[in-house]
Amino acid sequence: GNTVISASTSYTGKGPAKSNESAEAWVQCERARVEFLQLKDSIGARGQQRLLSVVAWGRNAEGQCGTAGNVSPLVLHPSVVAELEGQDIVSLSAGSLNSAAVASDGTCYTWGSGKGGKLGHGNSSDITTATRVESLVGRTELQRVALGLNHTLFLDQSGSAWSCGDNKEGQCGFGTSLEVLAKQRRQEWNLSVQMAKFAQGIAQEYVETLQVKDSSLPSPAQHAAAASHLFSGSGGETKQPSLGRQAMAPKLLDHSAQARELEQTREMVAGGLGMSELSADSHFGNFGKGSSKQGTDPVKVALGCVDTHSRAMGCIPGHHTTPMRMGHDEHGLLAAAHGKRDGQQESQPEERGIGSKRIVDIAASNHFSMLLTDAGEVYTCGGGFNGELGHSSSWLTSASQVEGHVRQALLDNGGATAVACGATFSVALTASGRVVVWGGIAGCKPPPEARRAGGVVVAEVMGLPPISHISTGHHHAILSDGDRVWTMGTWLDKNGRRVGTEWGVPKELEGLPRDGIRCISAGARASAAVTDKGDLYMWGCLMAEDNARALVQQATGVTKSAKESAAWMWEGMGGDNGPQKIPWLPPVHSVQLGAAHVLALVH
Repeated sequence: GNTVISASTSYTGKGPAKSNESAEAWVQCERARVEFLQLKDSIGARGQQRLLSVVAWGRNAEGQCGTAGNVSPLVLHPSVVAELEGQDIVSLSAGSLNSAAVASDGTCYTWGSGKGGKLGHGNSSDITTATRVESLVGRTELQRVALGLNHTLFLDQSGSAWSCGDNKEGQCGFGTSLEVLAKQRRQEWNLSVQMAKFAQGIAQEYVETLQVKDSSLPSPAQHAAAASHLFSGSGGETKQPSLGRQAMAPKLLDHSAQARELEQTREMVAGGLGMSELSADSHFGNFGKGSSKQGTDPVKVALGCVDTHSRAMGCIPGHHTTPMRMGHDEHGLLAAAHGKRDGQQESQPEERGIGSKRIVDIAASNHFSMLLTDAGEVYTCGGGFNGELGHSSSWLTSASQVEGHVRQALLDNGGATAVACGATFSVALTASGRVVVWGGIAGCKPPPEARRAGGVVVAEVMGLPPISHISTGHHHAILSDGDRVWTMGTWLDKNGRRVGTEWGVPKELEGLPRDGIRCISAGARASAAVTDKGDLYMWGCLMAEDNARALVQQATGVTKSAKESAAWMWEGMGGDNGPQKIPWLPPVHSVQLGAAHVLALVH
């Protein structure tokens, strides 16, 4: 399953070619096809026991595919997410570098990149297998999840919204004051300076250790003692804080994994001096092997280790590693963390704005969030400088209702029924079936019917039948009436070229059969649609081949030849000329595209 399939550029896939190389490639392609059919049969055999299974493919460097049996940075064919087998999964979400799933009993599973604490597991560590969010068990039952760049929104079955992750722009909607957010930014800067100086001390300590007359490398025990020496004098007396290291010592050295990371730091420093090599299973890959002429910097290596564990332990200001309910102007826990005393705040957090509303839909972008109430009202929070918040302010730390032309356009069409957001724009589907867009895309002109007020550009998408589905990527949106699909904005084709249409002016997508559209999904640079028959079609660039090769080389140190491109001929990595049907899959129920990976619920 991890084999990179090789083929010459003239190979047609219709039988063995004459050359030995192409013949071998044909055999490997046939082997891959058999694996696909076996996957289809194995899932079909469980049809009486389980309705749906989750499969994933694409980028997996951060574990976002959740395929425990495939630890490759790339998953080049649909692989079952084993940890979700036996769970009745009803909703999937694919983010930039992470994934989420919700079961029918309301439990939530997240995996992939944990940057900012967005997975909700109490830390910022990456997780390579689907893991239940324990902090929500017994507190609430979820119905769906929305994944932003470094924050996550959770919608529970009672209509309340929860969030976790990076809140430095206010995108988590906790109502944190601007003064506190500014303070957190200063604290993060100061902490980064302390980590840099601390890492410099670690690297220098080990360089000196390796340069002593007895060149034998220190044992883990000696290594720990050497690290402790950074914070205490040789006579056992504690030194005064030097370059911030003493303040960092308790947080860093008390963590159980820190010793392992520091040991790897020692190995990497030694490798940079040409004295040893990293073990094959080190997650640092081959970085640090060989001589110092290859560019190994002990300070940078140590800084990476310290930064990784500082973030994993939740030491970064503004990062919230467990979900909390949105809709409170200054959450009680946050108030305590910010140093407010009892006399400065009520003992119970006061519900305002979105806290008293019933939420029916959520969406998350890079630095802002969207929430939709059962009354058809749209609320936004976070940071945005292109009018994507639908508000005169470009920075909202509490969810606030859109205003001006945006609110009026929604009211004129019966209120919103669904929301979605791209990198710098927002989209709402209304009760009349009309789509309202606001914000903008770099390099794209505003729609012809756009209205501008207070820096916000808003337009109603004209010339379409009533729309039933919407989805957004970084710089494009796709719309469907349940029978056809329209696109607007820009994305990349499989060769990495920028393609698309004028923003706000939809163009019908050609090449899809008239079998009815069950589901659509827009990823960062690619899109997908599922027909009522369960066929999956994709177009755009899921991941460019040169980027994928660089990812594999970074992880393995092995450079593949340009001829080894048969795996990229598979339609699941993107279509060259419009929508391409994805072969060998069981009937697909729904699909979600992330930045460079795919999650699908299959029968």
